[in-house]
Amino acid sequence: MKARFFYAPPIFNTNPKLYVLTSDGDLFTEYRKEGILVKEIHHTEYQGFRESSFTSEDYPLLLELKKEEAIAMPLHNQANWIENYLSSKNAQPEVLLSVA
Repeated sequence: MKARFFYAPPIFNTNPKLYVLTSDGDLFTEYRKEGILVKEIHHTEYQGFRESSFTSEDYPLLLELKKEEAIAMPLHNQANWIENYLSSKNAQPEVLLSVA
């Protein structure tokens, strides 16, 4: 299974969010809201995924990251969950090609 990684910076919110999109179409995130761990899964297209479909007023920007960047990204009041989630899905990162 392939995986892509996204980051929603805390522009109008205090907590950043990380997302993992796997080739089965699951877009997963987990974050803390008022001390409670929240897990969300949205079903979407892997190949035709549009970041703009998952932005919001609180998170108006969704940036694609490399796996290493996603794993190193600090989160607010929680450990980084990316590697555990990838293991549970048996997912491998898709290689991003740089556009010069």
